[in-house]
Amino acid sequence: DEVQDGEGGVVGAAGPLYLRRDETTRKYTTITGQMRFDVADVASLVRHGVWEDVIMHEMGHVIGIGTLWYLNGLVDRSTLNYLGANAVNVWKNDWGCESTDAPPVEKDGRPGDGTYGGHWDE
Repeated sequence: DEVQDGEGGVVGAAGPLYLRRDETTRKYTTITGQMRFDVADVASLVRHGVWEDVIMHEMGHVIGIGTLWYLNGLVDRSTLNYLGANAVNVWKNDWGCESTDAPPVEKDGRPGDGTYGGHWDE
């Protein structure tokens, strides 16, 4: 049980705790991670039917979505352009997205605040 900032603010935070590096690809993957939730928000999230969605979102951060992008060279730090070849290929060819060259990365906020550069832009 943990209160992070009270009801209505940050509802959760998550990420890898221990990593392994593949000797061939030199990419990092999660061995184990941690999720934390603000207990002040849980009842409201359950009531609105989004609690499981929040859990899944934070699980994504544990396995590296947004949290290992920089370490694995998947996002350009200066432009926040996503560089992962597979995702860019799906973005362009399977989904037909022509508005940008790659899936957009969140630019709201500031570096280190948990949102900037660590989420897909909505």
